[in-house]
Amino acid sequence: MNYFRWAAILWMAVIFLASADSGSGEHSLLIVELVCEFCQFFGLNSPSEDTLLLLHMLLRKGAHMGEFALLYWLWHKSGLGKTQAFAVAVLYACSDEWHQTFVENRVGCVDDV
Repeated sequence: MNYFRWAAILWMAVIFLASADSGSGEHSLLIVELVCEFCQFFGLNSPSEDTLLLLHMLLRKGAHMGEFALLYWLWHKSGLGKTQAFAVAVLYACSDEWHQTFVENRVGCVDDV
């Protein structure tokens, strides 16, 4: 087995662990708090609550896309064809959302796939 295949399997484990409660939206609000602290530190007006919620949503959706794009890339580099690597990434995204339905404070959502 090549290194990229091991890396893909390890990355799948990281995704699975991040789907636990520690990866929930409530815990990722730290990003919003950091933006507010940054603005305060530099004497800037804090963004509106709507802007902060939009930023939070965009960062979470971007993280979803990035983590599964990396999974696709790792499987493709391991020797799978593009279609096969894409199928693995999409199926794992589906299983990730299904896993979240069993985790307290998490919600599985088709939109996240």
